[in-house]
Amino acid sequence: MSKYNIFFKLIIFPAVLFSGSSCKKNFLNENLTTALGTDFYKTDAGILQLATGTYYQVFDVPPNGEWYYCATNYGTDEFHIGGDPSNSPWNNYDQTFNSVVTAVNTNTAAANFQWDALYTGIGDANLLIANATASTSSSAAIKSTALGEGYFLRAYSYLRLVSQYGGVPLQVSPVSTVNLEFTRASAQDVYTQIVADLTKAQTLLPTGGAPYHITKDAASHYLAKALLSRASEINNSWNSSTLAADLAQVGTLCDQIIANHTLAADFASVWKFTGVNSANEQLPEIILSAQFTNDVNTNLANGNTQHLYFVSRYDIQDQLARDLTGDRPFSRLATTYYDYRIYDMVNDSRFWKSFKTKSALNGASPTAPNIKGDLGVMFVIDQPGDARFALSKICKGTTATLVQDVNGTGRNIPTTYVAYPAGRTTDGALNTDLTTAGQSFPSLNKYIDGSRNSLNDVVGHRDFISFSRYLLNGCRSKDQVSQGRHRCLY
Repeated sequence: MSKYNIFFKLIIFPAVLFSGSSCKKNFLNENLTTALGTDFYKTDAGILQLATGTYYQVFDVPPNGEWYYCATNYGTDEFHIGGDPSNSPWNNYDQTFNSVVTAVNTNTAAANFQWDALYTGIGDANLLIANATASTSSSAAIKSTALGEGYFLRAYSYLRLVSQYGGVPLQVSPVSTVNLEFTRASAQDVYTQIVADLTKAQTLLPTGGAPYHITKDAASHYLAKALLSRASEINNSWNSSTLAADLAQVGTLCDQIIANHTLAADFASVWKFTGVNSANEQLPEIILSAQFTNDVNTNLANGNTQHLYFVSRYDIQDQLARDLTGDRPFSRLATTYYDYRIYDMVNDSRFWKSFKTKSALNGASPTAPNIKGDLGVMFVIDQPGDARFALSKICKGTTATLVQDVNGTGRNIPTTYVAYPAGRTTDGALNTDLTTAGQSFPSLNKYIDGSRNSLNDVVGHRDFISFSRYLLNGCRSKDQVSQGRHRCLY
């Protein structure tokens, strides 16, 4: 047999095999067995994963971006626009702040970001509640914990919405079809749903697991907050029938929570971030927080980014440079004079432990006689009428004599900022330097994240505290208030 004949047979034989198989219609049909459909979320494993995903949407998504501080911090007594006006419409309440926010630049948060995020969380919670309720499982993790988490997460999201917008559409069941029209419920109806959900959550959730798991105390806290909000004078047109009972229940709820969570001995320890998942992130007084880690698979790319926004531009000051401990300063929000006046600056340490008023020289070439490590920038947060300092900014080139570091090296401080210079009694002296050339104010240190990997890294790893027992102290007895005040002393 010739080699050509052999070669021809080798070609024809496989072709016959394949041509025969191709006659069957189901040859290319595939039965995919690895994809999970919606029925998976009706199983125990699916319900637990759905609970985890809803946590993620409700707690971890908001601190991952700029819309969160826009909706919660701008336009308040404590903060105003810092050195960067990217989201100024949210603070100014002017003609640029509409249902479609006028963009200042690509960093401007759109009006729908919060709305979309919260309703996505509500949709997840509705599915969690429906599936956990329908489940025939006897597992407490399903019928109690997961179901309680669903009620809590839905109520939490609606409380955020009603606080921001008043009455909003109430959707309390999973949506399976496209719906383009929703009816706006009254604020009263929304609060009724919130209180009902949190009351159910209270009876279902466990007592342990804080701060990374929703507990009975977490539900009690937000129930107290919802009742106080419903009792607010802003709702006086309709809340008379629930007012007295709401206020009475708030006291009982707060007492129960306070009894279960001891305060840290030092106020500063609540904000002292020493590393990812460090002990200070799990202090007993922290009732609930959104956990962030250095796991790139679960940190939404940049993790908790709030550390970027409350920091002054220390890196453009004379003889200073950006470093890891000072954070990367986006400078979106600055401290207001309300914060300078509300504290007893002599006996109360909370301001000094919450804001960074000094920075050390860290530039490449300090000007002699200063050396690296000397005090480089100081904010003097004095009181109205103080005549010790001539200018609001004292540095090289100004007519005032440089301030000395009298409690340290004795050398001159290159830059000093003064809240009330030359005997001034009106607010605002520091605000004159809130420009791209200055951007100077005491940085809020509660979010500063020194775990970043490089100077320009924006990824944040520290947890975002939702609330702690400290916030409840002002609601209760003189003894409980005294406990809070005692740990605020030096």
